[in-house]
Amino acid sequence: MRILLPSYFLLFVLFACNKKSDSNKDVYFGGVVINPYDEWVYLFEGEKVIDSVSLNEDNTFMFHFKEIPMGLYRFVVKPEYQYVFFEPGDSLMVYLNTLDFDESLVFSGDGNEKNNFLSEIFLQNEKETDKIISFYQLSAHDFVRKMDSLRTIKMVELSKLKSEIAISERFEKVAIGSINFINFRARELYPFINATHIETGSLNLPKSYYDFRKEVSMDDTIFMSYYSYKKYLVSYLNNVSYFKCLADCKSQPISSKFSVHHNLHKLSLIDSLVINPAIKDMLLQDSAVSFLINEEDSSSLSVFISKFDKIVRNQRIKKEIDVLAENVSRISKGSNLPEIWVVNAKGESINLTQVLKGHEAVICFWDSNLIGHFKNEHEKIATFKQDYPKIKFIAISTSTNHEQWLGEISDNRLDVNTEFRALDFKKLSEDLVIKNITKTFLINADGTIKDSSLNFFDPAFETFLK
Repeated sequence: MRILLPSYFLLFVLFACNKKSDSNKDVYFGGVVINPYDEWVYLFEGEKVIDSVSLNEDNTFMFHFKEIPMGLYRFVVKPEYQYVFFEPGDSLMVYLNTLDFDESLVFSGDGNEKNNFLSEIFLQNEKETDKIISFYQLSAHDFVRKMDSLRTIKMVELSKLKSEIAISERFEKVAIGSINFINFRARELYPFINATHIETGSLNLPKSYYDFRKEVSMDDTIFMSYYSYKKYLVSYLNNVSYFKCLADCKSQPISSKFSVHHNLHKLSLIDSLVINPAIKDMLLQDSAVSFLINEEDSSSLSVFISKFDKIVRNQRIKKEIDVLAENVSRISKGSNLPEIWVVNAKGESINLTQVLKGHEAVICFWDSNLIGHFKNEHEKIATFKQDYPKIKFIAISTSTNHEQWLGEISDNRLDVNTEFRALDFKKLSEDLVIKNITKTFLINADGTIKDSSLNFFDPAFETFLK
C-alpha cells in the first residue's frame, strides 16, 4: 500500500535527516498518527514521562533532543504503546495507524533498522502467546525443545541483522533481552502452572532446566522501560516464592499467588535479591498493587502492609500503596458502597448510591476507545437483563465529553436509565480501585458490597448473579 504523507511531515523528514548539529548528538524522533484517539504523544524512560508533544493539525509530531542517553524508551499514543531505541545522531520517523497499531507501525530514517527489528520481535512475541499456552500441557522435555526452537529462530534473525548493519553493544543487549524475556517468562510459568506435578514428583524437570536464569540480572536498569523484563522478574519471584514455601513451610497449606502467605515470601525475596533501588521500588510496588487489588480480607491487608512499610524506602510509593490499601479496605465485602457521582443523560450530577437503593445491582465500566470491549460488554448486559430482571445493570462511561457520550448512547440504542458517565473518572478509579476497565461490582439490595473483585468477562461471572 502506498502511504501519502502530509507535506509538513515530509518537510520534517528532510530537515531532521539532513541536519548536522555541532555535537552530532542531536536526536530527532517524529511521525504521523493515523486515526488518533488523543492529541498527545508521550515518551517514557522507565515509569517516568520525560517528554510529551501534541499532534499538529495534520496529525504529525516531532521530538528533538540535544542530548538523550543511548537506550530503550517507550512512546505512548493512547491507548497503545511501542518501544524505540535511541542512539546519538538518530533521526527517526514512525508511521502508525491506531486502528491496527502494531501491524501498521514502521520506522524510517537513521536508526530505522534496529527499531524495525525490535518492533518485529514484539509482534512475533504477541503472536506466539496462544502457541506457548498450548505448550504448557507438554512434558518438560518437549516444552523445553519447543521454547528453544522459538528462541533460536529469533536469534538467527538477530545474527542476520548484525551481518547487515553495525550495532552497538547496548542495542545488542536490548535485542537479546527482547527475545529472551518472553521466552524465559514462559519457562518460569511452566513449573508454576504444573505445580501439582511438582508436588507428586511427576514433572521431571531436567537438571539444567533453570540454567537460563544465569542470563538475567535482577538489577539491569537498561530494561526499566521494557514491560517484558518486569513481567519476567515478577514470574521469577512468583515461582521461587511458591517453591521456597513448598520446601520451607510444611505446616502451611499450599497457597496461591494471591494469598498473603505467598506475597509475604515475595516481599522478602525482593528485599534480599534486588539491589538497585529503582528496580526494587518497581517490583515492590507491582507486588503490592497485584496483591491489594485481589484481596478483600482486612486482616490480610494489615499483615501485608505492615511488612511492606518496613521494606519500602521510597516514601512516594509507600504513601501511594498505603492509600490504595485504605481504599481497598473501604470497598471490601460487606462495606457500604461509597458515594459514586455520575452524570445522567439530562446532564444532572447524581449520587448513584441513591439510584440503587433497594435494588441488587451490577456496576461495570466502559471506555469508548475500547470498541471491542464496549460492544462485548453491552451484549452481555442485554442478555443478563433478560435472565435476571430483578438486578439493575449499571454501565458507567469514562467519557469527559457529554455530547459525544450522548451520541454513543443514542447510536447504540442503549438504555438511558442505566447508562451514566463518571463525573470525575480519575477520582472514581482511585476510590473504587479500578486498575482494569473489566472490574465489576456486585451490590446487595441494602447498599452493601457483595463482591468488588469481579471481572465482567470471567466465564464464571454469571454464577455470582444466582
